[in-house]
Amino acid sequence: MLTKKRKIIVLLFGIILIGSAVYFYANQKEKNFNPMTDINSTQIQKLMDNSKTGYIYIGRPTCEECQDFLPKLKSILIKKERKIFYYNTDDARKENQDKLVKELNNLDVKIVPTILYVKKGKISEKLEGSTDKSKIEKFLAHE
Repeated sequence: MLTKKRKIIVLLFGIILIGSAVYFYANQKEKNFNPMTDINSTQIQKLMDNSKTGYIYIGRPTCEECQDFLPKLKSILIKKERKIFYYNTDDARKENQDKLVKELNNLDVKIVPTILYVKKGKISEKLEGSTDKSKIEKFLAHE
């Protein structure tokens, strides 16, 4: 009887230990993966000129819609292990207001938040202002 209890205790302890290890690993992976790379106006222009493919998120921390949008975007990017460039319009405005306006006009960005899908240096698709998680997820389905 004692050995049966001991086996059950050891088994439960093992399950708890393995569960904790899996939980810790999953959280570490999320903490270590940063899906966003800051980019400035000059770097956006180089990205377009060099015919690169990828996503650009255009937003700013002082925008209420962006504050709602960003956590959803990040969680999807982490889940899918995707990367995105982040063009912070507040920082760009501080750096050079004229360059910001020119860049937003070149990219045909009217509102934030906006995600651009750039394919070979050309804007292929655009998601503007949507904070619906399913729309964001669908938009980020490009390979």
